[in-house]
Amino acid sequence: MTRDEHLAWAKKRALEYVEQGAVADGIASFMSDAQKDMGSGLIVDVTKPASGMLFQLGLMHAMSGNRVEARRWIEGWN
Repeated sequence: MTRDEHLAWAKKRALEYVEQGAVADGIASFMSDAQKDMGSGLIVDVTKPASGMLFQLGLMHAMSGNRVEARRWIEGWN
């Protein structure tokens, strides 16, 4: 699986949760999947400060339950 395929897969899974109203589950799904090495490397390396800060932003969206912001956060990864 290429990195782009891995990213698309992670986003798709996460957005399915968000669309069902399970914002926290969607954010958690993306965070988990983004840190899995699927043969293409990690999508996100949380040991890097910028990535860690972006993950914290995702946690804020998860806690707020805001589906629009959660979707924007998930779709914003590239």
